[in-house]
Amino acid sequence: MTIPTTPPDMTAVIINIVKAGLPPSAKAGRTRGSEPQFVQVRADLQGPAAPISRYCRIGLSTWWLDSSGHARIDEAFDLSALAARLILESRDPRIIHGEWQSGPFPTVDAISQQEIAYSTLLLEVASIV
Repeated sequence: MTIPTTPPDMTAVIINIVKAGLPPSAKAGRTRGSEPQFVQVRADLQGPAAPISRYCRIGLSTWWLDSSGHARIDEAFDLSALAARLILESRDPRIIHGEWQSGPFPTVDAISQQEIAYSTLLLEVASIV
């Protein structure tokens, strides 16, 4: 008998958690297109936390553009904080523990050159599915 040890695609897991709790006007995914309210999720698996778990660093880049295309950093902060809370309060069995590391703080996206909010979380996630 073998035990599967392939870690889950945590980016997909986190995107689904975030999408489920966002307001209808906001979207979430791996890559932003032209959506005015968007949470870009990055999940980087790290080293082992315990024999059956690993650390996973989550990065949330959050855009909030008004109808004229201007960045609203106050709204981006709120959206980033909401996404982080959704993750940390999730009951997904793959998430063992989580903590807020930093943010939201303002930064400029290197591609769009728009002001965004950025937050990081550190999760402990199950290594096996």
